[in-house]
Amino acid sequence: MSPSQSLGTFIDTSIRQYKKSHLEALDNLTPEELAFRPGSESMSIGFIAWHCARVHDFLVQSVMKNEPELWLTQNWATAFHRAPADPQDRGFGFSIEDLNNFETPSLSTLLDYTEAVFKNMFLHLQSLDDNSLSTTWVDSPAGGKFTLSTVYLQIIWEMNQHGGQMAYVRGMQKGIEDPTRRSLIWDEARKQR
Repeated sequence: MSPSQSLGTFIDTSIRQYKKSHLEALDNLTPEELAFRPGSESMSIGFIAWHCARVHDFLVQSVMKNEPELWLTQNWATAFHRAPADPQDRGFGFSIEDLNNFETPSLSTLLDYTEAVFKNMFLHLQSLDDNSLSTTWVDSPAGGKFTLSTVYLQIIWEMNQHGGQMAYVRGMQKGIEDPTRRSLIWDEARKQR
């Protein structure tokens, strides 16, 4: 973060970069590639992408806004064949049996839910200024209280961890990717000069 960059701008740029990478990891995957697991105790790209969307939906809606998740209010559980909707159904703590029983969604369903979650996240972030991010406290699902900026930092950490996993599993299947895919951050920095 540059000294002149606001906290909100830093968070927004980080999330936009992740969204670009996330969508590139899913780009043109076949159902078999989406469901591919490198090992019996590994997760597929489809599972990781679903888990990310579920966790981000939960953190924005339930934790930061104290409202029901999109998963519940927009009938996404039915679209993913996971009805009835369970707000705890986020992929956290899944066993090997749970992973084996996970029905990989279609790419279009996964992309639609992911887009709804990102849209909601950006709208929420745009409604906040740096002061609100730093001084608004919310209950943490892990106990205690955190500022909104801390919750967004957790989201960015989740994005970095799982984004790398998705890219790695994609690389196992697709090999070396197109070298012209570039960082959104570098492209924007070049435009500013």
